[in-house]
Amino acid sequence: MAKKILITGSSGLIGSEIALLYDRAGYRVFGVDNNSRKRFFGPDGDTRWNLARLNAKATRFTHVDMDIRDTACVEQLVSEVRPDCVIHCAAQPAHEYARRHPGVDFHVNVAGTMNLLEACRMHAPGAVFVFCSSSKVYGPVNEIPFVELPTRFDIDGVGADCGAGFPACEERQPGKAAPRNDRQDARPTKTRIAWANTLVGAAVPRIESGAGSGGPLKDNGRAETPAPTMAGMTGSAHQRLHPEMPIPPRTTPLTGWSFSGITEEFPIEPGDGRGVYGTGKAAADLLVQQYGITYGMPTVCLRGNCMTGPAHSSAELHGFLAYLARCLVQGREYTVIGYGGKQVRDNIHSYDYATAIFALCASPPAPGTVYNIGGGRRNSVSILEAISLMEQISGKRLKTAFADRPREGDHRVYISDMAKFRTDYPEWKLKWSIEEICEDLIRGMTGSSLALTCNGRAGTPAPTIFENHRQSLPRTRSGDAGATVGADCRPPENDDRQSRGTRDCPTKTYPPAKSVVGAGVSAGPPWNNNGCPEDGMGGAARPFPENHRLL
Repeated sequence: MAKKILITGSSGLIGSEIALLYDRAGYRVFGVDNNSRKRFFGPDGDTRWNLARLNAKATRFTHVDMDIRDTACVEQLVSEVRPDCVIHCAAQPAHEYARRHPGVDFHVNVAGTMNLLEACRMHAPGAVFVFCSSSKVYGPVNEIPFVELPTRFDIDGVGADCGAGFPACEERQPGKAAPRNDRQDARPTKTRIAWANTLVGAAVPRIESGAGSGGPLKDNGRAETPAPTMAGMTGSAHQRLHPEMPIPPRTTPLTGWSFSGITEEFPIEPGDGRGVYGTGKAAADLLVQQYGITYGMPTVCLRGNCMTGPAHSSAELHGFLAYLARCLVQGREYTVIGYGGKQVRDNIHSYDYATAIFALCASPPAPGTVYNIGGGRRNSVSILEAISLMEQISGKRLKTAFADRPREGDHRVYISDMAKFRTDYPEWKLKWSIEEICEDLIRGMTGSSLALTCNGRAGTPAPTIFENHRQSLPRTRSGDAGATVGADCRPPENDDRQSRGTRDCPTKTYPPAKSVVGAGVSAGPPWNNNGCPEDGMGGAARPFPENHRLL
């Protein structure tokens, strides 16, 4: 009998990538999604096109239209499916939405996670439970010492062994001219950043606005004009909004960071870089850990940073790299919010993230284990650098506007240190560079065929995440005495990454009063082989609707 996997948020970026990966591996895939992203972010967030793509490409996929906040429905589904793995991707993912709607954010991100954990504890305690957590659980990220470079901020790694190939290191090498940033000189608004030292010595930006400044943000994220003077304000959202309640200075040094990035040892205490959204994700993260420790359930928290790919229904409030590609291709204006566009993130392609989860489920670590996952330093990019890179790839010029004030909880610099995950799963490798990711986003947005494979070469099979088909001997993971990796935990090889089409299909709903299995839902899609009712399309992909393009 085929193994079963339950994926929440299956119509989203990560959920759909995992669904297709496990479908090719022969699993029965049950995907839970109710298109909440459209309610959060409007038409840009609509994921129905991606659900149609799943139904068209997968052969063992069953869609379940359900809200994870519904405790009874979640328990019923888990009790009937009895999954071997649960991948919890569903979430409210945006800082700004959480700030405006904290109740919704809590019930989706915290209560929804609790519902799944309890259902698994009662009906599938042996199922590997992977929680797609977030780098935003780390609070005091903006207290890390940093330096300002011509096109980015970076962690202050003076004296660090940078190694060749790291642009941030090369820029700081003595005697080497810094790269010119033409966009900074030509941009329509000027942000002048003066640096001040806090009581603990960490640099914090003080933003000064002059004529032509972008000014503060309205509720829609756009800049107001003219801008009031912001001289003397710090970069801390808390200090701006609540100057009467200053955050006390740190009395202990920060741990868990280096020039390589942020490790799992970095504190998740409150801070300027967490916000309401990060606090909710931290609460869910801790619940997942504790359920593993208390009940012996094989739970894992994967604290991801900036997952991206052409299956992203990106919007202004979430999915910056994919949304940047959307604006570039569709001729929209892109508003750079805060930090002059120099804020830095490391980016990971959804395929690489999915293969990391595949490795985790094939050989789960100790209950309650936490890993950071992202693109690492070599896939780190600032907004200014991302704009320049995508303009080079597409040959187009992006319309930009700049706003001074950063979003609440916005990290100045975040780079994932994945040493722990790489040590425990050395066969896993990142296949997508930042350049290839941007090419994939542009190709997907324009609707062209995705001939680009995971190693960037067209017309060749995509590489698997492991170099060898099987390991000759089991090995023991670091820090986990007695645990060994399975003999074969590689994903399927036939990941051809063909062009991704979309169809306007109805969704299969999950009625709470009926049984998923008893209703006669098969392992395959409940429509014809093309994933849609018979409509004469013959399997040919339709052009992408304006609001349902691949991004």
